[in-house]
Amino acid sequence: MVYGKPIKGDEKRVESMPKTIHYKGENRPLAHMFFFQLSDTSRELVDDFIELCRKYLSGHRGQQHFSVGVRALEINRDVSGTNFEVSVHMIFENITAFNDYSKSASHEDFITQSAGMSPERIVYDSYLTLSVLPDDTEAEI
Repeated sequence: MVYGKPIKGDEKRVESMPKTIHYKGENRPLAHMFFFQLSDTSRELVDDFIELCRKYLSGHRGQQHFSVGVRALEINRDVSGTNFEVSVHMIFENITAFNDYSKSASHEDFITQSAGMSPERIVYDSYLTLSVLPDDTEAEI
């Protein structure tokens, strides 16, 4: 991991910019993002599915980030995907942590417990090449 360096002529601007981490080599973080189209869009099914995700997919060793979202129905741009109800976002410290998660009993339990709830899913896996860290100011979440 290497911290970003100022671009020549940009030194003054860099003082107020957040830090950038550049990941290099084989041991870089892996992002695992997946999107579920549920068998129906009822609030009850969406809530039940989100709870299964939290229960079985979060808290794994080497998991640096875990979050679950629902599609922003009010955003209808030409490039917006609309074939999902629930999204899951994970970042693992490396491929080994991801492989351990993939083979874990709780991952298998999720597959069993959610059977029939989601006829379609799309998975995107990628290695991170950089992260921009938030600056020191406090932000409301």
